[in-house]
Amino acid sequence: MLRSLVEVGPQFGEDVAVKDLKDILQIWGLISGTGSADAATLLQPVTTEDQRPRLLLPVPQKDLEVKVDDVLGEVTVVAQVEKIIDEGENYQAIRLLRGPATTLERNAIDEALPSLVEALGEMSIDISEDDIVINGPALLLRAICCYR
Repeated sequence: MLRSLVEVGPQFGEDVAVKDLKDILQIWGLISGTGSADAATLLQPVTTEDQRPRLLLPVPQKDLEVKVDDVLGEVTVVAQVEKIIDEGENYQAIRLLRGPATTLERNAIDEALPSLVEALGEMSIDISEDDIVINGPALLLRAICCYR
């Protein structure tokens, strides 16, 4: 989401905000591992009805042939369940992208989360804690293939 805003911001005269976002994006990439060559993009497949349990699909960026934003219409995904996140359990989305967290990392993210959501909200970026902390029930899937 931040990368998309950095790309389109200058078209709307938001050069100063984009400069600040680039700094935030660089730090976020270091924290989450999304700035590395083997980074993953976390997708949440949607259907015409609400998904319960929530479906989550981390896909290595190197496996995507186009940007996710460029995929329009319906896509069929064949996947297998990799992890079940039970009711009442929570799981930081960052861990889906980067691997197991230390207690220090989990606590730091939990502590910084309200401020991050508030700061992004002030920049008109629609985000909530639910986008960062996955509350069960949810299924973490491993994509086998996708096709149109």
